Amino acid sequence: MPSPRLAETVAIHGHNRPHRIALHFNGQAVTYGKLSDLTERLRSQLLQLGLPPGSTVYVPAHKTPQTIALLLAVFHEGHIALAGAVTLLRV
Repeated sequence: MPSPRLAETVAIHGHNRPHRIALHFNGQAVTYGKLSDLTERLRSQLLQLGLPPGSTVYVPAHKTPQTIALLLAVFHEGHIALAGAVTLLRV
């Protein structure tokens, strides 16, 4: 289980090195600043939910910068991320 330290480290890079590349997605570079900003917006949304500490939060396992930011937000708030497949079963 990743610790909040991972999220804190990305936030520090977002502040100190906002123009450095954090990751690539679909041929586009995503900077630490952009990833940090997105993480903060998602953290705000998580806080508005008023979840108890240590809550399990489902995160659809889409391979996108938004998913990474949501995982970082969940970790930063001390919650547990449950990443699930996005494929729907047909019965």
